[in-house]
Amino acid sequence: MGSVNAGGLVSVVTVTPRKILSALALWAVLAVPGCAGPDGRPDKTRDNFSARPAPAPLCLPGSANPGIIAVGLPESISGVDEYGTSSLPGLAAWLSQRIGRPLSFVSIRNYNEFTEGLQNGRLQAALIPPAEFIRARKVMPCLTLVASTVYGTSVFYDADLIVHRDSSIRSVKGLRGKRIAFSSPRSASGYIYAARFLAGKGMVPWRDYEPVFTGSHRETIIAVQQKTVDAGATFTDALRIAGTGDADLSSIAILAVAGRIASEPLVVSADLAPELSRRIGNAFLELDLSTPEERAILGAHDLMAGWIETDESVYLSIGEVMNEVDSLNVGEVEE
Repeated sequence: MGSVNAGGLVSVVTVTPRKILSALALWAVLAVPGCAGPDGRPDKTRDNFSARPAPAPLCLPGSANPGIIAVGLPESISGVDEYGTSSLPGLAAWLSQRIGRPLSFVSIRNYNEFTEGLQNGRLQAALIPPAEFIRARKVMPCLTLVASTVYGTSVFYDADLIVHRDSSIRSVKGLRGKRIAFSSPRSASGYIYAARFLAGKGMVPWRDYEPVFTGSHRETIIAVQQKTVDAGATFTDALRIAGTGDADLSSIAILAVAGRIASEPLVVSADLAPELSRRIGNAFLELDLSTPEERAILGAHDLMAGWIETDESVYLSIGEVMNEVDSLNVGEVEE
């Protein structure tokens, strides 16, 4: 099956769930020299999200075979409590039939719960936010990357800075000294890419503007609508989801595009038995949107357009942006 990579090329990817086998002695030899810099302080270049590739983990097949498959997905695309819309009607039932056992979606608000859920077995798979995927891979090197989510015809989406249409702010430089809403410091579109974009314009959080963390993209949009903040960071499809409900978005204007981000990857726990992992991945990938029946499974609003096999290269740049933001002298950010 075709797959997308960072260069836009199509390749074939074989997905094999694996379980990490520790090599503690080797790791100790490799890791100790990078513990501190010349001045004795922790050397952040040795412990970041995009440092030189670590030795490939040695992984063995998992054995877990749960009777119910729990798949985490962000609240911002779940539709279960965002303006009363449902963005995934019928999808769980369709996937359950093809996997051969019940599947349920778990709407997740706090991003760290994706990593924790995949670690503790509460989740067997996830449509995980892209920046959280980078974090999860740090602690679960054998987490199986299956596919990228397609929006429209792309596996990338825009991170946007939005303002109220009545705002006097007409350019990015007008954000200096203002209050800007962000969903979460762990969110790529809801903070990380916007913070990097503004830093490129000479604006650093807390020094040049006041960050206001709202807890979700929905609350960010509402804060801009109600003018309790001067601007907000979100993503284009969050605005589309809001617009499918009762929300009046005529008061919202996009001030700037802060970056292009690879969409939510579909990941499967390395603890699962290989055959079950394969069935879960194939069920998502086999959704055929060329048929009206299967297109209807994703809803009438075309918020998502299915999944396509992917590889690590699509997500590498996200780790680099995370490092840039972490290096800003902004003090401690509560996550």
